[in-house]
Formats: sequence, C-alpha cells, structure tokens
Amino acid sequence: LKNFTFGCAHSALGEPIGVAGFGFGPLSLPAQLARFSPDLGTQFSYCLISHSFHATKLRHPSPLILGKYKEKVSSGISHSGFVYTPMLDNPKHPYFYSVGLDSIWVGTRRIP
Repeated sequence: LKNFTFGCAHSALGEPIGVAGFGFGPLSLPAQLARFSPDLGTQFSYCLISHSFHATKLRHPSPLILGKYKEKVSSGISHSGFVYTPMLDNPKHPYFYSVGLDSIWVGTRRIP
C-alpha cells in the first residue's frame, strides 16, 4: 500500500503471530485506515478475552470492530450488548488511553 506505514518481524519464538498499533498517534492502524476511508473514522472497539497460548487449551476470538458500530435497533431497543467506557484526555501521555476509576472491589470488599 502506498503511504501506509507498517512493520514486520523476521522471526518469532511462538505465538502471537501478529501485531497492530492502536494508540492515538498518526501511525496507528485506525488513524491510517481513516485516511483511506474517512467514513470509517478512527473509532474502534476491541474485546480483550483471556488467552492461553498452550496448544491443548480452547482458544476464543477477541472481536475487533473498526469504525462506528451500527447496531440494529427495533422498537427503540438496542440488541448489541456492547458496553462502552469513555476515554479521558491525558496531556502528560497524549498517545495513551486513559479511563476514569471510581472504585476498586475485590469480591464484596471495597478497596480504599
């Protein structure tokens, strides 16, 4: 692809087999894709699922949605099941993602 920045590895010790950048920077995958398809925008959603790289363990996919998710709504009811967490600006680390933290709970105990 012309004017598309990417990298590759020449060797690997094992899984994982791919890497993609999703930071706020101009070279992130969403930012570069948005230049080719402005309708896509720079939004993405990635569901992080616990993984085990052991060969005998069952593997589950981690869904990745690029761009705005257009959910199906019937009778005003959303059926997507997605829950979103708003991102906060962090001037000290502009390329990092930051979320607000209200509290931490371990079981039924709130950690001060």
